[in-house]
Amino acid sequence: MDYLTLVKKTWQKCGLTGMGPVSVVGQTSMPGRIVGFVDDAYAYVQGQHTNWKFLWRRKTGTALTVGDSYYLPRDVGITDLARLKSLMIEVGGRWTPITIERDESESYEFDNIPADNARPTKLYITQEGGWQFDVAPDFAYPLRVEYYRTADMLTANASVPLFPEDYRRVIISRAVMYYAQYDEDPTLERAATSDYLGVLHRLECNQLPLLTFAPSEFW
Repeated sequence: MDYLTLVKKTWQKCGLTGMGPVSVVGQTSMPGRIVGFVDDAYAYVQGQHTNWKFLWRRKTGTALTVGDSYYLPRDVGITDLARLKSLMIEVGGRWTPITIERDESESYEFDNIPADNARPTKLYITQEGGWQFDVAPDFAYPLRVEYYRTADMLTANASVPLFPEDYRRVIISRAVMYYAQYDEDPTLERAATSDYLGVLHRLECNQLPLLTFAPSEFW
């Protein structure tokens, strides 16, 4: 289902007259409201977890700059970063992981960055979202970055959500919930909520990493 189909199906599920809008662009009144409900629903679903598989990305093809220890994500070609998962540099033909330290204090002091260039081993994420390596690189090490991207937005009739077709009904159900709240229709809201929770659960089973548990002494 593309964007326009999601809007049309939401329109029909809400019990509104006719087949729904013929476009998602430039709509006003109730058609515009339904388009907005679909937009809000898509954003809401994406915001339920920060580690959806459909938001995961891998970036290669860039390298560190010799002598530069501080970078912004855009410096390595990433403009949609929401959360950094891992970062590796290529050393001698092998990908070597960089330890990522998150800044949870008010500030970090980097006055002790070594004067001599060397191979980085740690990366500090500052409160501003910058990447501060523990040392300025002595070589243009190739980078491999894995991260979760920012939320997607649908913009054209043929735009499609990032997650698989089988689970896109979750957007419709959530949008119908919004309409039901607007229309003060508790019966419709209960039905839409039930459907939403069921499809969301299936989406989570398909698009979230498997949980792993530490071994127990009782097993």
